[in-house]
Amino acid sequence: MISSKLKSLIASRNIVQKDMAIALGISPSRLSNYITGKREPSHMMLIMVAKYLQIDVNYFTHNGFDKSYLDSGVTSLGAAHKQEPPFSTICERNSSNDTISIPLQSMSGKKTDIPYRKMSFPSVLFNGIEDISALKVFICAADNFFDSLQKDDLIIAARSDSVKLENFDKIIIHGRYSKVFYYFQEEKMKLLIDRKSPKNNIKISDEDLSEYFKVLFVVKHY
Repeated sequence: MISSKLKSLIASRNIVQKDMAIALGISPSRLSNYITGKREPSHMMLIMVAKYLQIDVNYFTHNGFDKSYLDSGVTSLGAAHKQEPPFSTICERNSSNDTISIPLQSMSGKKTDIPYRKMSFPSVLFNGIEDISALKVFICAADNFFDSLQKDDLIIAARSDSVKLENFDKIIIHGRYSKVFYYFQEEKMKLLIDRKSPKNNIKISDEDLSEYFKVLFVVKHY
């Protein structure tokens, strides 16, 4: 249901999928999976998609939702905003103070207000990363996600295909089944090792790896 509605909206509005993926901070292949139905977006991602398309998120999740809302100026949060521009989910570089503003996301996708906030960091922290749209700030939704992280601590990460990966880098995937892995490569074989169950190894392709994020550093919440 979600995939067919999303496909129809993108086609009717002549939206370039690559541009939409960049705006959402995801890879084009991931967006393509949403459109074809191979993968369903998390609730938080669905809110961001609805915000980008300037429609009510209920259009995707309720069969009987009035289609006239598509043109009524109702946002993904259910509030009219015909004059208000949609929130930008793109990382932004501020040359005046040499910082980069990065959208916040919840690891679990349950905090619906999070996609509408950003945090700024000194650009020097991301030297060597050319594509700043690959950057993310995740908020831990529970204690002990990994190491000594607690609820509301921040994980600053970059999409795995945008940075150099080294053995035993921490790799995360967010959403309903968020997990932490260790990256390991031997010759041409790439593996993700489940941090909690090291015997559970996942052989992964470069395309699938683009759905994951490398942990760059963390910020403790006090």
